[in-house]
Amino acid sequence: MFVFRPITSVTVATSTTSANAGLPTTATHARFYNASTTAAWVEFSATASPTAAIPANGTAKAGVLLAPGATESFAVPVGAAYFGVILPAGASASTLTVCSGEGF
Repeated sequence: MFVFRPITSVTVATSTTSANAGLPTTATHARFYNASTTAAWVEFSATASPTAAIPANGTAKAGVLLAPGATESFAVPVGAAYFGVILPAGASASTLTVCSGEGF
């Protein structure tokens, strides 16, 4: 078992409008902290300025829903260098902090 070794972090303001940023550094894993009181939808992307969009009910889409106040670690998909994030309609603005690193 590997312990997570943080390298660099970035914090992004989140709202009901898609926000995006580059992953802090090229790393194999990223740890996400959703400071919102609502879930946040996150999508990885290989291209700059990705637009996150919550999928319609019953529709499959690449991405992940982060629970309110959750901290989750993910293996960064091959080629991904950016991420997009959006909160559902009616949510209050908050932040999402992403820390790139190695291990879990």
